[in-house]
Amino acid sequence: MCEIMERIAEEERRQGRKQGRKQGRRQGRRQGRRQGRREGLLGSILAILEDKGGATPELKARISRERDEEILFRWLRSAAKADSVEQFEQMM
Repeated sequence: MCEIMERIAEEERRQGRKQGRKQGRRQGRRQGRRQGRREGLLGSILAILEDKGGATPELKARISRERDEEILFRWLRSAAKADSVEQFEQMM
């Protein structure tokens, strides 16, 4: 009887570990996609600003610190519309 209970307990632990790994992989993929989008937005904003004369180190740092994707999307549109880096900063 004790041996059967040990096997059942071991199987439950195995299933729990399997489910935990699966959930961890899903969370990792979601986080990777979010981080990839954010990095893409940052790169695009900075590339546009580079074409308009280049961002100061302070501006680059401010943009890089931003975590909110909605704000980054808004800044991307502003960077595309702005005639200069200075105008972009005013639009921020």
